[in-house]
Amino acid sequence: MVRDGDELRPKIVSRYDKFARDCMPVRIRYLLVGESPPFTPEDSGEELRYIYNSKHVAGSQILLSNLSYAFLGRKVMSAADEKLDILMQLRDKGVFLVDATYEPINTIKDRRTRHNKIRSDYPELRRRIQLLPLEKRIDLILIHRNVIVAIGEVLRADFECDNCRIHDIAFPRCNHDPRFRDRIRELTDDWS
Repeated sequence: MVRDGDELRPKIVSRYDKFARDCMPVRIRYLLVGESPPFTPEDSGEELRYIYNSKHVAGSQILLSNLSYAFLGRKVMSAADEKLDILMQLRDKGVFLVDATYEPINTIKDRRTRHNKIRSDYPELRRRIQLLPLEKRIDLILIHRNVIVAIGEVLRADFECDNCRIHDIAFPRCNHDPRFRDRIRELTDDWS
């Protein structure tokens, strides 16, 4: 497990960055902020669990399935065959995900500890967002309750303006979650 302030932190972030780089849009229109990548046991031999790792297809891929359903109108049944194609289509639509922290915290049960980790990593998240190739008008979408509670207010103070709308959307409960899809569709349809 990685420790706060540890010299491994840059290595951890770059591990995820190498996967995300190929999926980054030329200009980002919809920037999603998730909690963290899921934990991958180090000695499991399993591919890194990360939405942008096209080789990781084990599990339900709930977030990818719902992003595909909401932004592309496409239900994913077998992510193994479709993951890279879906990631490229999302890229072409200007959809990109960053995480509030790149240290997997999904196994931490105590919400206060998770919130504190998200808050402590916020300066790095803010810097990352400022360096991204954003469209002139964007939707910044917070997709996890812990992100909304921990940094929603400060994100709004730092980024919300006429050209940057911020939305809170609960993480999808299941594959093809109609509530998640409908919330995404509402916000993608109402820019005038």
